[in-house]
Amino acid sequence: MYFPPYARLSQCMQVAADGQTVTMPMEVLKLLVRNAAANGLMDQAWYAGAYRDVAEAIRGGRILDALSHFSEAGYFEGRRPRIFKVNEPWYTRRYTDVAASISSGKIASAHTHYNANGYYEGRAPGPEALEEVDTWNRVIDKHAAVSSPVTPSAAAPSSAAASAAPSSAAASSESG
Repeated sequence: MYFPPYARLSQCMQVAADGQTVTMPMEVLKLLVRNAAANGLMDQAWYAGAYRDVAEAIRGGRILDALSHFSEAGYFEGRRPRIFKVNEPWYTRRYTDVAASISSGKIASAHTHYNANGYYEGRAPGPEALEEVDTWNRVIDKHAAVSSPVTPSAAAPSSAAASAAPSSAAASSESG
């Protein structure tokens, strides 16, 4: 399942100055609702392990669980909800720039690329996600021209976290 990162989705929405009201095309809202209804996106154990501040906030009782953090703040901060599985052969055939970067040693693998960059760039991790990702990209791009982009820091609600980077232990488990 694909769910666009906040930085990508913000290209087709507007946030009021008070940060409390979002305006977006109805077509985008409908896609969000559909995705939420079919949600299998979140890996709470990974998320709490990857983001130490979240785990500390859960232990300290400042937030209920990882899902609460992600839906209230983490998504808007650009945090990933899980490690995504990537079809390496398909991904490198589809995205020749990634294949070239792997060949030149700039990146370790398609898995590493997708989890660090590809997800945020609106790429599909495999053929099973291509139609859904392409639909999201088409809809966002159609509306992006008429909407002002919103930076995650400008629209992010206050959270237990300031950093969107996973802990070094979680990051090392993502490679290859």
